[in-house]
Amino acid sequence: MRLHALSHPLAFLPALALLLAFGLLGCAPQVSMEVLEPAAAHGVTQLRRLAVVQFNNDEGGIATAAVEQALSSFTLGQQPYFTMVDAGILKNYLDGQGVEMVFNTKELRKRNKGIGADGVVLGTVSRSAWRDERTTKKRSVCVEWSKNGSCRKYGSRDVPCTTRTGLFSFTPKVVDVNSGKIIFSQEFAESDKEDFCRGTDDPQPSGISLVGNAREQAIQRFLRVVAPHVVRVQVPLVTADDSGMDKPTREAIAKGVDFAQAGRMDRACAAWSAAEASHPGGYALPYLRGVCAEQAGNLDLAETAYRQADQRCHSPNAEISNALERIGRAKANSRLLEQQLN
Repeated sequence: MRLHALSHPLAFLPALALLLAFGLLGCAPQVSMEVLEPAAAHGVTQLRRLAVVQFNNDEGGIATAAVEQALSSFTLGQQPYFTMVDAGILKNYLDGQGVEMVFNTKELRKRNKGIGADGVVLGTVSRSAWRDERTTKKRSVCVEWSKNGSCRKYGSRDVPCTTRTGLFSFTPKVVDVNSGKIIFSQEFAESDKEDFCRGTDDPQPSGISLVGNAREQAIQRFLRVVAPHVVRVQVPLVTADDSGMDKPTREAIAKGVDFAQAGRMDRACAAWSAAEASHPGGYALPYLRGVCAEQAGNLDLAETAYRQADQRCHSPNAEISNALERIGRAKANSRLLEQQLN
């Protein structure tokens, strides 16, 4: 499933040319496609010039700076998705608590003239700390020593350990400058932990580093909600059916899978196309034709091929049903993406 054509604004994203990776799902080969999906917070994608205001309860402004950096560095293709502007002019205007804010729209617009932001990002850090929890874990230890000092026998025993956990949660809010309304608000909470045990070589983890890892995870989750993002979709390859394929057809399908596993989807699709020309029956080859069209970004052709495979299959088939559902979702997403990428 390439970044879909259909006179699509995604055409300006050459750096997101899709990668194909193949593996095994049970006994069936599969293709992994990278697909651009729309942001869940559609309203935020319509505010592309953003100013980030100091978050409440953010000691040292660490989370605020990290959010601003994440937004400013996010790109689609070669282009930054958001344009970041300095929020200094708004600093003293916004509600210091960041809760249940009702803006004076006229005043907000007046102060915004100096920065020209479409939206303002602010919020509250509710947790940024690390904690220790005493535990015990089974560890391998020497239980019998030889006379020369080497270990003759190993066993396991409970040893005292510490689980150190970094915790971070924050609630970002995005405000539409024109209306003064909060159009997005959601809490993001993450944690990261490591164990270290007494009498072992376990390094003692840094609590600050663990908090930093949790903060990065939370901010990346926020970014995936407010901007289009790439996801990996696993597509199994149907290589057999009940149509009585002859040996050359089976060999051609297998040859296509070999090319696909070598990263040559063009040769794979050529092999499957030649096989279908000599064996026009069954549902496996129309299905593979659908995979090729989906990978090339032609959703209409993919849907036609998958529907043909479905009509030829005499019993419910999970791969075909999932393919039709996937194409329907991709078509709906393509309409949202057009709006979110303009």
